[in-house]
Amino acid sequence: MVQIEVRPHLPQQSSYGPIGILDETDRLQLAVTWGPVGVEAFLAQLFPPAVSCFYDAMDVPQARRECLDFAAMLEQFGVHVICLRDELAMLLSVHNHPRRLNLIDLLCGKGRSIAQRFDRSLPSNFACVVADSVALDMHRYGEESALALNYHLFLAAGIPLGNLLYTRDPMNVLLGMRFMGVMPMPIKRQEVELSEQVFQQGLQLAPPVGMLWGETFEGGDGYTHNGWVHVGVGARTTIGATRHIYQTFRPELERHGLQFAVVQDLDVSERSNGDRMRYMHLDTFSSPVGKQQILVFEAEAERRTVSRLHTNRQGTTVIEPTHRTFLGHLEGLGEEIIGVPDDEQQEFSCNLLALDDQTLFVPLSRNATTNNRLEAAGKTIVPVNLEACTLGYGAAHCMTGQLRRQQSEVGGLRCQSSSRNT
Repeated sequence: MVQIEVRPHLPQQSSYGPIGILDETDRLQLAVTWGPVGVEAFLAQLFPPAVSCFYDAMDVPQARRECLDFAAMLEQFGVHVICLRDELAMLLSVHNHPRRLNLIDLLCGKGRSIAQRFDRSLPSNFACVVADSVALDMHRYGEESALALNYHLFLAAGIPLGNLLYTRDPMNVLLGMRFMGVMPMPIKRQEVELSEQVFQQGLQLAPPVGMLWGETFEGGDGYTHNGWVHVGVGARTTIGATRHIYQTFRPELERHGLQFAVVQDLDVSERSNGDRMRYMHLDTFSSPVGKQQILVFEAEAERRTVSRLHTNRQGTTVIEPTHRTFLGHLEGLGEEIIGVPDDEQQEFSCNLLALDDQTLFVPLSRNATTNNRLEAAGKTIVPVNLEACTLGYGAAHCMTGQLRRQQSEVGGLRCQSSSRNT
C-alpha cells in the first residue's frame, strides 16, 4: 500500500530576504532541499555507476522518507526550508503530457530499454516502485503537476535526473553572491537549468554569476570559514572557474578582509574513478564545525596543495603557492583539527551540515568515532541517519543548498536580494 504524504502548505507569496554566507558555521536561516526524491532516482540507477553517479543501489522509497524527514528536522531547528521539487512541480507546464497510465508505461518501457542496453537486471518490484512513486507525487501535487514533473525529470531530459537531491551542486552562495554550477558529468548538466527555473521564477532570486566557457564548478567545492574562502580544484571544479569566482567578488573579499585559497588535487587525472568520486568535492573530506574548528580526513588533506589568489599592483590575478598542504594550511590558521577515520570518511562523516558553531546534523549515527570526537570537542550531535541518501555519493551537506546564514546580515554583507514580496 502506498503511504500518503502530507504536503506542507506552500504560500504563493513569501519574503525570503537577502541571501549571503560569511562563514559556514554562522547560524543557518534559509536553505533549499530537493524534497521527496522520486522515480527519477530509481531509474537513474539503471545506468552504470560511472554514468549514474550512484555507487550502490538506493532504496528510493526509504530515500524519499529520509529527504522529507531531513527537511522537517531543519524546520524544527528554525531553518526556513524550501523544497525545490515541490516548487518545480508548481512551475512546470501541465499541458500536453502523457496521461497517468501512459506515463507509467513510458517510464517502465524506458527503464527496460536502459536495463537491456547495459545488460542489467531489473528488480522484481520495478513496475510497482514506478507506479507507487508516481502515485505519491499525484497525491502531493495533483495529477497534472505530478505528470508534468515526472515527464520533465526523465522523459524530456533524455536521462533521469536522479542526482537532483544533492541541491548544493548546481549552485553555491559565497559571501553575498550566488554562483551557478557547471557540471562535468552528463547526468548532472541539466540539473542547473531546472534548479535555476525554481530559483529565478519560483523564488525570484537574482540571477547567479555564471561560469566562463569550458570551465566547471560544483557547489560542494566551496565554503567560507575562518577568514578564508576555500575552493577545491579536482575532479569536478577547474582552476579557471576558481579564478573567475575570485575575480568576481574580489571587492567583497577586500571589504571584509578575507583571503582566497585554492585547495588543489594536482594528480587528479592519475587517480582511479573510485578515488575521484570519493574525494570529488572539498566537502567530502572536510567540513567547518566551529569558529576555529574543522573536521578533516587528514590523508586527503595532506595530498592537496594550497595556493593563495590575490591581485598584484598591476591588477593581475596571481596564483601564489603557499608550499603547504591543506592540512598544514589549516594548522597554520590555528584551526583545531578533528580527524576522521578512513572507513567513516567513506560513509560521508565529513559531509555533515552545521546548523551553527555548536549544533551539527551528522549523516549517520553509526560513524561512532567521528561523532564521539565531535562531542568531545563540545558539539551537539543530531543524527539524521541518511542511510539511503548517502548511496549517491552525498549526505547532509550536499543535500542542502544554503542561501543565508545569520552573520551575513549582522555583518553588513552586501547580499543578493530576493524580489518576492509579501
